[in-house]
Amino acid sequence: MDPTRIIHRVAVVESGGSYAAQNRNSDGAGLAFGLLQWTQRSGSLGALLKTMSKADPTRFSQVFGADAGRLLTVTTASEEATRMSLPLWAPPWTARFAAAGAAPSLQRAQLRHAQTGVEWKATLEIMALFNLHTERAATLAFDRAVQQGPNGAKGIARRLHAALIAEGLVLVEPPRSSRPTPSGARRCFAAARRQAHPAPRGSPSTGRGTNTRAAWTSTPSSSAAHSPSSPTPA
Repeated sequence: MDPTRIIHRVAVVESGGSYAAQNRNSDGAGLAFGLLQWTQRSGSLGALLKTMSKADPTRFSQVFGADAGRLLTVTTASEEATRMSLPLWAPPWTARFAAAGAAPSLQRAQLRHAQTGVEWKATLEIMALFNLHTERAATLAFDRAVQQGPNGAKGIARRLHAALIAEGLVLVEPPRSSRPTPSGARRCFAAARRQAHPAPRGSPSTGRGTNTRAAWTSTPSSSAAHSPSSPTPA
């Protein structure tokens, strides 16, 4: 199972596979940025920016200038009102984020953040809960974790798992060597999608989630799409 390929499959739908994609507060979540459209309101954008600043502090400071420190302080604040206090969806911030999305070192930081972040950790928990092992199942679980937020996706998975146990469709403690049949896996995730009614993107209850994918924008010079077959940033 290749996490990078899974991430890029979901990113193609989230952002067109662009590291520079921006959703400029079209759904009230503030700025959503990058491969997985991390959002300002939920705090996930702040977590990404923290990773990027640690990965290449010099380039990060060059891109965001004298406001780099304030950007990190505001976007990682514990209070939602503080996180939303900077209009990151408007100039001059939009140009700065476009530059951040075009910087190779910060692109690599985005990918590492996706590979180690809360959405991927939630994916692994959901996979373990249902004793699933395939890349297709992981892609479905990761898609839900990105759209519903990690806590929202795990909550849906737990409720679904409890319902399947009650109906005798899954074992309470599946043997390590056992694998669900393909039809069983499809039933699990079909049910999960029926249960998943995304809250508005950036909702405090889920962290993310939207009924429509990001209305992302990016500049031609900084929005090169990455297909699953070529996932490594420039």
